Amino acid sequence: MLAVIQLSILLSVLFVSYYYNKVFILRQILKKYSLVLASFILFNLWWILGLFKAISDAKKVYTQSFAESWLETIVGDWGYIIIEKIFSLRVIIPKQTDYDFYAFWYNSALAIIITLIPIFIVVFFVMIVRAEKIHNRLNILILGTLLLTVFLIKGNAPPFGFVYNFFFKYIPFFSIFKTPIEKFGILYIFTLSILLLFVIKGLNGHKYYKPVAWLLAAYLLFCSIPVVVGGIIPEPDVGVYGKVSRKFKEKAEYKIVRDAINNDDSEYRILSFPGNGNYQVLIYDSDNRVYTGLDPLLMNTNKPFIPAYSGIHGLNFLLFENISMPYYEKLLSIYNIGKIMINEDLEPWFGFVEKEEALVLKDIFNGKGMPFQRWGNVTVYDNNSNFLPRIYAAGY
Repeated sequence: MLAVIQLSILLSVLFVSYYYNKVFILRQILKKYSLVLASFILFNLWWILGLFKAISDAKKVYTQSFAESWLETIVGDWGYIIIEKIFSLRVIIPKQTDYDFYAFWYNSALAIIITLIPIFIVVFFVMIVRAEKIHNRLNILILGTLLLTVFLIKGNAPPFGFVYNFFFKYIPFFSIFKTPIEKFGILYIFTLSILLLFVIKGLNGHKYYKPVAWLLAAYLLFCSIPVVVGGIIPEPDVGVYGKVSRKFKEKAEYKIVRDAINNDDSEYRILSFPGNGNYQVLIYDSDNRVYTGLDPLLMNTNKPFIPAYSGIHGLNFLLFENISMPYYEKLLSIYNIGKIMINEDLEPWFGFVEKEEALVLKDIFNGKGMPFQRWGNVTVYDNNSNFLPRIYAAGY
């Protein structure tokens, strides 16, 4: 996503520069781009710095072979998407009409026709330009960029899918676009929006200006309905768990656990079990709905915690593969673990990384004589006897 943002910044500078100067002036482009890029870095430095650490961890999990298999799966599932999906801006909308209201709304025959309006306007404008022999290099440049983005959206799907495979294999870091439909889909909408802006501007004063403007207004009104009714959040079906939602209604015991941790003045880390193989957990909330997303309990505490996915194939993984070892308490001390949380509500939809089940884990920690408190399905063990606080001295 960060790469897509940078591409959009570069395209913006190129388009604006040509619009004002009617020609590319390399020195001015470099100057303006450097200014915008520096501004982006300045105002986003607080999260970009942390991104470098995340990248080093991600490279261990998301290998090149993983990226290649992911690309094949994603593109294979979507199939031929150019006519039906890309040109109608329906790329990331699922085909199942019972998926949610969003999918139902955009899979109707009327929706497919209406969502072709933007690309119809572009084609109509090209026909007018050709008929009236009007030459506008900027519009040609934007249209060319749009067509290139269309080619990238389809990934390695036919036709000429081997080109994307070549990029994927030989261009450094290109494997970050392992989900081309989502990533380049955003760049496509960005580029098409700019092209529509200049198309409307180019038609200003033309006899077709008002009909085209009304047509675009009707399109925008139609697309606003899911936002108005609140049906834009997908609820996919994940097999045995049924439909899952991003909406979560907190259990009463979660609030008690969270308050107990937040009101604790001590500084320590929490070790979270079961060890999910992904940052998205799956859990049943107080309404017995299935929620998927970030951990709703640990993410709302003021203490750092160590989940399994943060250290797969790394040093943190030692805490999940050596639980039954006699030296485990020393590991807890080294890692500054003050509390151990076992949340039996978590479902293994990405699998658990440790081999011990929740009951076995509790037997192990009970056997070590660790005091604990239990709220519903959440058990919190206190590692006071082996906790080694860390004191970080300020630098000179």
